Amino acid sequence: MVDSIFKDEGYMLFLTTKRDFENYHLHHSVNVAIISMAIGKKIGLNRYQLSRLGMSALFHDIGMAGIPNELLDKKGALNEEETGLIMAHPEDGVRYLLRARGLSEVFLLSMLASFEHHINLDLTGYPHSDRTPNIYNRIIRIADEYENLTSGKAYGRKPMSVKDALAEILKDSGVSYDPPIVNAFIGLFAGSA
Repeated sequence: MVDSIFKDEGYMLFLTTKRDFENYHLHHSVNVAIISMAIGKKIGLNRYQLSRLGMSALFHDIGMAGIPNELLDKKGALNEEETGLIMAHPEDGVRYLLRARGLSEVFLLSMLASFEHHINLDLTGYPHSDRTPNIYNRIIRIADEYENLTSGKAYGRKPMSVKDALAEILKDSGVSYDPPIVNAFIGLFAGSA
């Protein structure tokens, strides 16, 4: 994927528009990885950094593995208990990855991605943290939100157009999202939104 991002990021981004709701959660993770690597390339990350970013983005939602499919596929709003289960997935992902044999750099980055991908730039979001997410996870945060906004799969929300999703992310730049990363992200869509 890293080589493809360097050759033709437009084609790779196009692949993220193909939706298969039978395998949505796998496609979501792959799409977040592709979008994250495209953003990373745009801000000047090298191949090694892009491969680490892509792998950690691929595992950002690993904590969802323990959530029942009927909850993951629920069409309407979540109740309080269901919301609690979903909001636990970042920490559940860390626990899941800790059970893996060996702790390589990629596994450590994946644990951070799992834990930090819903933490905003202003440290709101979940789970609670007093530390600003690393640059990879600030990128993954934007890619994950964009994918959620445009997919229409997340808990009964209607899919947004690319233009509306970009506007939504831009609106929260400086609060939820890192402004230079938002600008790079929006630059990926220049002329197509």
